[in-house]
Amino acid sequence: MAEVITVIVGALEVNCYIVWDKESGAGVIIDPGADAAEVEAAARENGVKVRCVLNTHGHFDHVGADGAIKAAFGVPVAIHPDDAPLMADAHEHGIFFGVSTPKQAEPDILLKDGQAVEFGGLRLKVIHTPGHTRGGICLYIEDGKILFTGDTLFAGSIGRTDFEG
Repeated sequence: MAEVITVIVGALEVNCYIVWDKESGAGVIIDPGADAAEVEAAARENGVKVRCVLNTHGHFDHVGADGAIKAAFGVPVAIHPDDAPLMADAHEHGIFFGVSTPKQAEPDILLKDGQAVEFGGLRLKVIHTPGHTRGGICLYIEDGKILFTGDTLFAGSIGRTDFEG
């Protein structure tokens, strides 16, 4: 069974999700955004054995803490290949918006449409949803009927599709 907590991070108030298998404790961090210390603390407080960082897209406000989370837990970082260039430019994009964002390392895993990310007893299905960005994805836990949309959808409205990329 999936456990999910939301940590709202950064100046743009991104929803970061910590998702784990209740039985094994194995989990992932989706869109760590900013405030790596807060995300790390929440994962540790809940006893989550972090296995991977998953990014729904490559904008600076979603990937800003990737490097720090990767270092804290010794885990790989994953993103769709079409958004790897956005992730690489996150520092520069952050400056444009007046937000300090660390430079990011290359992703360790490139996610493809239909791919499954498995940890503990959970399975997240990757669904490529270009629109907000070329490489935007949603992550779906079929058993729990939970969908993580990043900025593809917002509560009560559609997501943003007016950004270049």
